[in-house]
Amino acid sequence: MLLSQANTAELLGNAMHLKEINTKSKKPRLNLAEVTSGNANLGLLLIIFTTRVAKIIKATKNTLIESKLLNAEELSSVVDKLHGWEIKEAKLQSKWSFNNFIEAFGFMTKVALLAEAMNHHPNWSNVYASVTIELTTHDLGGVSIRDVQLAQAINKLEAK
Repeated sequence: MLLSQANTAELLGNAMHLKEINTKSKKPRLNLAEVTSGNANLGLLLIIFTTRVAKIIKATKNTLIESKLLNAEELSSVVDKLHGWEIKEAKLQSKWSFNNFIEAFGFMTKVALLAEAMNHHPNWSNVYASVTIELTTHDLGGVSIRDVQLAQAINKLEAK
């Protein structure tokens, strides 16, 4: 199903209101009725979209650990195991190519929800149908296990 520009804008606008963090449980709470405003197509897309992202978040959530900067040996080992990622300028970096801007932006939206749930946000750029993501732990000044975990979760979202 293709979305019109109006429906895409509505979905993306409403997605901004999707996640409300409960400070005690740190679990996202979704109000689908409020988000979809009675639009069945948007509701269905939103359910499919959030279900897929929620599964990845759930799988990743139990493995989150304290951040520490990875040394050169650990970095080398990590890059060997992370398909499509490389170390560039002391950051984990990967590039994706899509068929069009909507697909690229949709991918970025999925990554944004993952990053927010993991409380670890990427540096990224988007030019039409391509997306470049750089991961680094700014407060440590380099690549940490949190960057690796986010890269692994991103790889589960979309085949390159």
